[in-house]
Amino acid sequence: MGAFIGAEFIPKSKTGQTFLMDLTCCCGLAHDSRVRNFKEAKMPHYLHQIAYAAEGWGALIAQPQDRVEVVKTAVEKLGGKVENAWFAFGEYDVILITEMPNNVSAAGISIAFAGGGACKSVQTTPLLSREEAQQALKKASESGYKAMSSAKGRAA
Repeated sequence: MGAFIGAEFIPKSKTGQTFLMDLTCCCGLAHDSRVRNFKEAKMPHYLHQIAYAAEGWGALIAQPQDRVEVVKTAVEKLGGKVENAWFAFGEYDVILITEMPNNVSAAGISIAFAGGGACKSVQTTPLLSREEAQQALKKASESGYKAMSSAKGRAA
């Protein structure tokens, strides 16, 4: 049996966990096979921007700790993963990139951040991959939407 060079996973149905796998073997032949309960499906990414309140900074100064590790545990309990995290200068103090199973889970962790009392601002933004952005642009071009023109001739 040869080593597989490429694989593409395509969902069979929205409700099932069955995927079609198109495998290209080193022999140059394509082999199709069904994969059941494939758990490594790509999850949506989210950008979390957090600004600490004075009380949050005060608590961290009094007892320095790596809050990202605490956040990581909470994100994982909701089925997600912290892909990366940074402290930052400017409007936001902490920037996280997470993978979450869905918008409800992403909203849940954001609400938990905001409800803890240490943050003065929490903003969560769903992120699109470059491929998803291209698909969205194609959908926009196919939508048939026409901008309204105002009296001054600007699009509205």
